[in-house]
Amino acid sequence: TGTFTAGERRDGAGDVMAAFSSRGPAGLFMKPDITAPGVQILAGHTPTPEATTEGPAGQYFQAIAGTSMSSPHIAGSAALMAALRPEWTPGQIKSALMTTAIEDVVKEDGETPADPFDLGAGRVDLALAAKTGLTFDASADDMEALGKDEVAAPQLNLPSINASVMPGKLVVERVATNVSGR
Repeated sequence: TGTFTAGERRDGAGDVMAAFSSRGPAGLFMKPDITAPGVQILAGHTPTPEATTEGPAGQYFQAIAGTSMSSPHIAGSAALMAALRPEWTPGQIKSALMTTAIEDVVKEDGETPADPFDLGAGRVDLALAAKTGLTFDASADDMEALGKDEVAAPQLNLPSINASVMPGKLVVERVATNVSGR
């Protein structure tokens, strides 16, 4: 998960990637998959009797930044999608979140458009994900079978492709499932 801060773009629109957000690719896969808010997130905190490097003493809540703040946004989005579409697999839920993500995010300079290595598919948009018309699906068994092989890994039925090695010509296939009901 990438991390961004909402509404700080110099032209007043869009979202800005956090300077500390991890960038991809990572290993055999395109990372991050998606980005979510992760700066100045109000979060619970266990108070301590005295001030520590972890925060001010006695505070039950504080504003925190990091992937640890953006990943719960994605997990919550996935949980809401699972409640909305209980027949979907985890792979389909991930696909819906990724293929409907918003790409209007800029790098930390506030101007340069972020690229897939910064934000993955883009900023999560749960309203759009709920309306997706098609999904891709890769199961845990698929990940186990193909996920460790750098030549076979691009064949995983994911909504992104990362060919970490190019042994000449590489052909990849994707299977999309129509979930629109039309």
